[in-house]
Amino acid sequence: MAKKSRKRQKRRVENHEYAVLSVLSLVIASIFVFSVFGFDVIGNVAGTFYIEVSSSASCSITQNATITATAAGSKVTTKGSGGTPLRFLNDGNTNLNVTIQSNASASELFSESGGAFFFLVRNNESGSGTVNNSFDAWTTVSSSTDTGIITNFGFANSADLMQVDFNVTIPGDATSCSKTASISLPCTASDS
Repeated sequence: MAKKSRKRQKRRVENHEYAVLSVLSLVIASIFVFSVFGFDVIGNVAGTFYIEVSSSASCSITQNATITATAAGSKVTTKGSGGTPLRFLNDGNTNLNVTIQSNASASELFSESGGAFFFLVRNNESGSGTVNNSFDAWTTVSSSTDTGIITNFGFANSADLMQVDFNVTIPGDATSCSKTASISLPCTASDS
């Protein structure tokens, strides 16, 4: 009889070993499955945070241009002491391209001959933008074409302010009056 009990005892040990191996296999498989799907052994879930900041193309006029009172036949500019230039700010968060539009040219401002109406563009803060072509020199204001004047107008606080100066020649036979030209500066997001 003693031999039978040894066999049973041996069989119990084998069954117990199989049970332990089965449980150990399930634990290892579970750890593998959890790690593949983002769970760690403690049960914490690994996640991802995603945020996208959208670009904002925006500019605003910070100072309108004015020219001081002038006599017929005189020439006056906003570059210097003859008035104030038009200043505008990139208050968005992307570089801009800027176009100038006017509702009046010199011939539309003055019915008399000899009048002139020019503009030039310059950085009010160093490095604010790239002035296109020769618009950093006096250029005739046109009411018939929209002209791209600035590329890569920056938005950094230290380099986000540009200005347009105006140069007006009043005809010698002009009558006393007040003239206004509406200047628009559409801003669009730059590709670079």
